[in-house]
Amino acid sequence: KEIEARIGKRERFTLFAQEDRLYVEGETAFALARVGGIDYRFPLSHFFQSNLGLAPALAKEAVQGASGERAADLYAGAGLFSARLARSFGHVDLVESDTVSLEAARSNVPPGKGRFHGLDVNDWAKAEMGKARKGNASRYDWVVLDPPRTGLSTTVKEWLFAAQPGGVSYVSCDLGTFSRDLGEFLATGWTMEYLELFDFYPQTGRLEALARLSPPRGRTPQGA
Repeated sequence: KEIEARIGKRERFTLFAQEDRLYVEGETAFALARVGGIDYRFPLSHFFQSNLGLAPALAKEAVQGASGERAADLYAGAGLFSARLARSFGHVDLVESDTVSLEAARSNVPPGKGRFHGLDVNDWAKAEMGKARKGNASRYDWVVLDPPRTGLSTTVKEWLFAAQPGGVSYVSCDLGTFSRDLGEFLATGWTMEYLELFDFYPQTGRLEALARLSPPRGRTPQGA
């Protein structure tokens, strides 16, 4: 009744709390979360990792030891991984079809370090393959993938297998599509350096998974 008095009668809404801060959808559009020493701004009605106890470990492990000139964060959301990638890469390409979350990511990634693409990841991958056919392929030292439960599309995998980035961190909350995609990586000569599982959703049948992958040795990246 107290919340209804504040935001009106709503069938569904989001509450988010951390320490002594409470955010209520309908009363405020954005929330602030501190994850692994980094402050993030994100839209309450859009996706953000829910388990703040384990999210710092996941974000750290996903980018640990990765460095270079250029990284890509596909399905970037509000920039959970991009903000960390920006510490060890010259710049980060963030690809996210949810433009509200992408706008929040602009405030989470250090100025001048991010390039923001408000596109469906499939469309972005098609554009990148088109550039490669013209001899203008982009070279990525690292790619982070955090797709929805449907996993990676055929188009995205085609781009990855052709582009041969220096390494990939694949994050997933659906072990079925995750296993399917990993099988295709391994079948094309990629190596899984390690696999880690995080119990993000206690007392449920779901886990958050992270795989670190290296491209086949001796193969030339697309456009190189």
